[in-house]
Amino acid sequence: MKIVLIDVTRGAPLRGILSAFIDLSPDPQGLGAKIAESIGGEKGDSAVHISDGGERGRGWGQGQEQGDPIQGDPADAPVPLPEARGIPYLGKRGREIAASVFRTLSAKEGEKAESVISNRELVGILGVAKAIEELGLADARFYTTAVGAALTSAGRCGDRAAGGEEGGVLEMFKATGTPALFRPSPTGTTQASIALIYALTAGKDDPPPLRIERVGRWTADGGGVQVILGEGVIEGASDEIAVIETNVDDLDGETLGWIAERLRRVVEEVSLIPYISKKGRPGFTIRAVATREQAEGAMEAILAESGSLGLKVFRCQRVAVEREECVRTVRVGRHDYDVRVKVSKRYGRVKPEFEDCKRIAVQEGLTFREVAELVRRQLAEQ
Repeated sequence: MKIVLIDVTRGAPLRGILSAFIDLSPDPQGLGAKIAESIGGEKGDSAVHISDGGERGRGWGQGQEQGDPIQGDPADAPVPLPEARGIPYLGKRGREIAASVFRTLSAKEGEKAESVISNRELVGILGVAKAIEELGLADARFYTTAVGAALTSAGRCGDRAAGGEEGGVLEMFKATGTPALFRPSPTGTTQASIALIYALTAGKDDPPPLRIERVGRWTADGGGVQVILGEGVIEGASDEIAVIETNVDDLDGETLGWIAERLRRVVEEVSLIPYISKKGRPGFTIRAVATREQAEGAMEAILAESGSLGLKVFRCQRVAVEREECVRTVRVGRHDYDVRVKVSKRYGRVKPEFEDCKRIAVQEGLTFREVAELVRRQLAEQ
């Protein structure tokens, strides 16, 4: 699994993000030219275009004023957002990225999209989407660092001052949940660049272990962006989960059973773990494993049902080894049964579905253990 970490701790100007992705290519000149040709052909008479100043050493586009690959006048003129599905030079993934950015900008406090996008920003968003497709990263998993943002000054490209009339970057951070790192000077982070980071990463800032393959860089006075490409050390899908737990020593078995039953409806896993409390009384740790979307509901359920005055919440990465699910036929007694199985692609292990083994055990009058061992043995021989 390809992993991409976007390092924007020193700010997230769109020109920097685009330059870093282009610099990630083994042939940045060729990629930059292809993106420029695509966007130039689509926008035709646009006053904004992508060009490279030719100074390769500090990152693609560094020959331009302030390291800006997006050039033209008037670069900051407001423009209407196009329909993402109607952009001919973007494939499926590129259109998904563009559409997500446009939705985030349009939905923010009911603003009209035209009021928060500039010609320069539009070119930057479409350029990054095209770069990701050309680099073969359509199926990669993207992560971000905390995004550097200015405390007071308004930057370029449609940025608004914090606390201004329309809320500015602070409101965009709040709306998307993207992690922020506030800095004392302007960084170029804008509402559009936050929306782009969110479209790529969904705010995920805890990448799994990876072996670094290439790094794309853009640098400028007071700022810089890095795009780090690597291969995940453990193959498989990964996502962020929350482990939520609390300790109780004053609940009876019926109440604990009800809490576990309620939690199973809204989270991935539930555990009741016995322990000895600080006063020597036997108690239980109530532990729930929840996705990002489930976490708030799980915390509310535990606090409401247990009477606990606090919780521990651990954010961590879950890695699921790649597997395939299929149906195999096994013979138990005189009958053939279809059994759902999961097969680990990495280790070749086979695990039959519990409910299917239980059904066979009931029908054949055998113990669950006998059926499970018989099924595993036959699956290993197939």
